[in-house]
Amino acid sequence: MVIQLKLINDANELAIPKEHKQPPSETHCKTKNLSEKKFLRLVEQILAGGVVPFLGAGLSLQSIGPNRKTIAHTQTMTCAVCSELYIDRPGSKCKANNKECCPTPNSKCGYKRGLADICEEYSWEEEKQEKLIFDILKIHEFTRLKITNAHRYIAYLARESLIEEVITSNYDTSLERAYSESVHTKSQSNENLGLQFSVSCLHEYRMISGKKRKEPFPFKIYHVNGCAKDLVGNNHDKQACETILLTERQLQDWGKRQWGRDLLRDRLRCKNILFSGFGSPEPQVRHTLLQVLEEFEMERDTKPHRNSKEQATQHQNNSQEPDTETQDNLQGWEAPNAIFIHAYDKLTFEQKQVLSSYARTNGLPSSIELIEKLGNCFTQKDTPLFLDKQSDKLPADVFWKCIYMAVFWRLLNNKWLTYGSPFYYFLSSSIPCADVLLDRIRHWLLPESNLYTEKLFGRFPELLDIKNNSTLLSTFIWHIRHRGLSFAPGWYAPTSEKGIIISSFLIILYILDLILSKQGQEYILKIIKKSRPLGLGLEFDLSGNSRGKGLLLLAHRESLFQSGEQIAVEEQIFNELVRYRIMVQAVINDNCRPVKIRVRLVKSTDPNKSLKHARYIQVYQVAFSHLLRKGNSQVNNFDELIEAVRRNLLYPNTILSSFQRGVRDKGRIRGD
Repeated sequence: MVIQLKLINDANELAIPKEHKQPPSETHCKTKNLSEKKFLRLVEQILAGGVVPFLGAGLSLQSIGPNRKTIAHTQTMTCAVCSELYIDRPGSKCKANNKECCPTPNSKCGYKRGLADICEEYSWEEEKQEKLIFDILKIHEFTRLKITNAHRYIAYLARESLIEEVITSNYDTSLERAYSESVHTKSQSNENLGLQFSVSCLHEYRMISGKKRKEPFPFKIYHVNGCAKDLVGNNHDKQACETILLTERQLQDWGKRQWGRDLLRDRLRCKNILFSGFGSPEPQVRHTLLQVLEEFEMERDTKPHRNSKEQATQHQNNSQEPDTETQDNLQGWEAPNAIFIHAYDKLTFEQKQVLSSYARTNGLPSSIELIEKLGNCFTQKDTPLFLDKQSDKLPADVFWKCIYMAVFWRLLNNKWLTYGSPFYYFLSSSIPCADVLLDRIRHWLLPESNLYTEKLFGRFPELLDIKNNSTLLSTFIWHIRHRGLSFAPGWYAPTSEKGIIISSFLIILYILDLILSKQGQEYILKIIKKSRPLGLGLEFDLSGNSRGKGLLLLAHRESLFQSGEQIAVEEQIFNELVRYRIMVQAVINDNCRPVKIRVRLVKSTDPNKSLKHARYIQVYQVAFSHLLRKGNSQVNNFDELIEAVRRNLLYPNTILSSFQRGVRDKGRIRGD
């Protein structure tokens, strides 16, 4: 079997923007400090699993539909209804009966009258709900909207088991598809793993909402205004159209979705609701939210106050009771059911009303100016933290990317790169200084730096950029785990499933950085090579001889080279492989026997695959743990570890010799 090869150098993909290297400007320092505090407050709540995102139209505004138009954009939808409503009336389409609809040009549609308002008028005058949904708004096509980066980052957080459910007023299925793509590989069935957890009616709520956790993590998306999937295959069906809430009258009392109202009430009482892309009035949501806040205020006012004697008695009975300052915080912006709001630009009236009511309910200052500085809201004023510059917009893609980056590095550090973790025990079986190594790599990945970008978002934010619908780190892990298979776009490597592989990759990257005398993150990322048939490789030059480069290939035990395997490569790649004097394939998480094999390379341009255009290369296959040892013995300290890795890469034949001597020694002992 001949495998086609296209070797990709990631140097261009991994170019690091210059702004990440520059210290923050003094004019933005104070703003960044205030923004950082509330941002880390949100990150900690996500890591604790207590956040439920409530997603509005802002997440899908820029999603491209089948006709290459932003059909889910509120202004586009409003304009479409206006044009149809006034098409037979004299004069301007945007004015009728002396009632101004929207100022011209049409790009301003929706600024003075909302979508629900204009849909209410259309339904009252035309009484054609089916035409409104299928022909004018084309909501059934929302199942094919392009998935945004924000949808993907939220799906990644769900794959990490940090977000269990999402509530949304949107009709599209972008989030379901993003989650499904993150799970799917070509070795799995074509079953859509995400849509089975989509809830848009009472029956689905009863069947799905109580499902217990299993693998893959059951991600639940609640569509409180209806879902486009219910319209697919039901063209102009009246009953299907009734599942979509559009008009003011439908939205004011939740229609038949009392389960949605009760769901929101319950989550407001016990979870951190994060409103993102949610700036429209949505009267039913706002009124429900304000009712729950009034409930909190009434409970606070009627709760009996304990006297000092009662407080002292309870403190003696429960030594773990939080102190007064902590109790005050828990009743404020740090409460386990505190509200968070992400605004695209400025806070809308509805957002101000919610934040002010929450502050007043918890006895906090209700001034909007103070809330914007200290409260749980992220607006255009916080853009220096997210964009490293002042901007008048805070897009959802940027907001969720920053959340994901901050959460990912902390999750990896806390769950895998720490004492007592599965990876710690994996390392400690080979080296006695595993805790020292993990401590250093934690500070390497998430340094206590003066650069706030590194302190918050890690030393390598580029690894978590989305390229071709997946994070760059996920593509690297794919080539380690699934060598020889075409990459599945959208696939994600969660730490919960690929923690050993991710940690091993980063450990080797860190050690090579030390061996190469810390030439900088730009250089260390340039040495990464990926290709379908070779997997993931790290180029090294440890001898100071540019003509003597080597390639360290990281592989899972199921993706090892087979002796005599034939690989077809392009002529340019065929010539490039000549540079590698040494090729080592390290097997992660498997104590395999070290061997030396030969692999046959042929030029893909030669249809006959003749011997004239073939080349045999030698590959040393060793266990990952063999690279960390000094012969048959363990290293004694961190410096010895770095030197051992360097020598093992330069002279991999010594690993084979040491193993053979060890086998002979064991045989001699048994003979004695």
